[in-house]
Amino acid sequence: VAVNGAGLDAPAQAALVDRALAVIDAPQHAAIFGPDALAEAPIAAVVGEIVIAGKVDRLLITEDVIQIVDFKTGSRVPRDADAVERYHLRQMAAYAAALAKIFPDRRITAALLFTHDATLIELPAALLAAHAPAAVVGAGKLKELADWTGGSGITQARIGGRGDAGDSEEEDAARDEDGLS
Repeated sequence: VAVNGAGLDAPAQAALVDRALAVIDAPQHAAIFGPDALAEAPIAAVVGEIVIAGKVDRLLITEDVIQIVDFKTGSRVPRDADAVERYHLRQMAAYAAALAKIFPDRRITAALLFTHDATLIELPAALLAAHAPAAVVGAGKLKELADWTGGSGITQARIGGRGDAGDSEEEDAARDEDGLS
């Protein structure tokens, strides 16, 4: 609150703290905020011709499953996974692809946690696969990988040639509104 709420009055700061605690204390989020989950976990892997590196907001590693959760702080909360912005799907698909290389024998699950109202949206494997780095590179649609993920904080480098990401003006505007540019 001292940093992000510095310009807010006391009631607004209290509301910010209450909202954050509601997200953390929600029973459906117990595992990702439990003692076994990692916060701001750095990951890096080579996926095909792409080096992917980033920090996963929450990472839960079990014997069978790797669960990744990324926080989204914007006030626009999608109704379901199909309504999630493409750049968020690309970000999570990149994380999932990197973690699949690191943990090849484990199932990877991914979700977005919208802190505005504590909504957790699970991202189906098929949806992630459709936005995975290899799928986009293979389709020849890639230019700068940082642009491809909407400035999500993932550091990526393509080994080899270049293509075209082709983000729409709406996606660019949404990234700007979400503070991702």
